[in-house]
Amino acid sequence: MGFYDETKKLLGINKQEFEAPLLSTSPQSGTIIEGYKKILELSDTKIIILCSNNKNLEIIGLNLCIKEMARNEITIKGKITTINFL
Repeated sequence: MGFYDETKKLLGINKQEFEAPLLSTSPQSGTIIEGYKKILELSDTKIIILCSNNKNLEIIGLNLCIKEMARNEITIKGKITTINFL
């Protein structure tokens, strides 16, 4: 169970009530996205992720890489300039 899953559980938020992916960014750990299904495109300047709500999330930047992957959670490092839903 990921950090956001535990937080939602403590706050009493039902998973069906909250389908949008959660994003958290910090300089130390990078950008954490919870609620992803799979990676559709991967390069050092662009990553496209299929989210649990069946929308694509595009991350654009420099020196992008995947630091960690867990169930429904992914951490991306690098200089992120833009995040868009496609």
